[in-house]
Amino acid sequence: MRCRSEENSSTSAPSGIREEVAGLLGVKLILDSRLREKSYGEAEGMPQWLERRFVPPPTVGERMDHDEGVEGAETKADWAQRIYAAMDEILQSSCAHQIIVTHGG
Repeated sequence: MRCRSEENSSTSAPSGIREEVAGLLGVKLILDSRLREKSYGEAEGMPQWLERRFVPPPTVGERMDHDEGVEGAETKADWAQRIYAAMDEILQSSCAHQIIVTHGG
């Protein structure tokens, strides 16, 4: 059994929690940077700044590739592709049981 978690970053699951889960279950901890929240680019960690500059997606039409108006921010399509790629790889593992520790979205 393996425990997979997002790599340490300002938005990652607290490292103490993931180490505690792995330790309690006696499993190897694997860090994967793809399992992290959507990036808000230069607005990362600044919710008030983001609120003032955020361009909402259209009510109809393409929403996944919408540019939210923040330099360096991921689109929802970029974010989803990154997460799905990580999950596809995890599901291909021969390991019978895996635990994924993360937060946010």
